[in-house]
Formats: sequence, structure tokens, C-alpha cells
Amino acid sequence: MNSRWIPVYSVTDEIKAQIIQQMLASYNIESIVVDKKDSVYVFIGDLEIHVTQDDALRARALIQKYAESGELF
Repeated sequence: MNSRWIPVYSVTDEIKAQIIQQMLASYNIESIVVDKKDSVYVFIGDLEIHVTQDDALRARALIQKYAESGELF
């Protein structure tokens, strides 16, 4: 099993990142949020949601499904 973490989605809002994390957790997909925001200008940059390589395809599909349905935000 490969446990390499890869980005599957990025957002600018911490609350949206938490919503995505909770949605993925409900499908037993572990995720982490990597803060790529500038340390001086915190409004510049994104928060990346990372999952293991094994879960990446399923996570992307679930995020897309929920985003298209309007259930995420």
C-alpha cells in the first residue's frame, strides 16, 4: 500500500477545507490540509487537501460530485 500524500483539491477558505475533510472522512478517506498561504500576506495562496495516493481518484470523484450538486458550499 502506498501512503504518499498528494493534493486533490485546493481552496482559499479554512472552513471549506474543513467541510471537505469531514466529507472525505465520512467515506473513510483520511486527509490532511497543507497551508500554502503566504506567511506575510495571508490572503495570497491556497489550502491544499491531500489524500493518500491510493484514495486520490475516489476523493477527487467525491469532491467533484458534491461540488456539482451544491452540497459542499
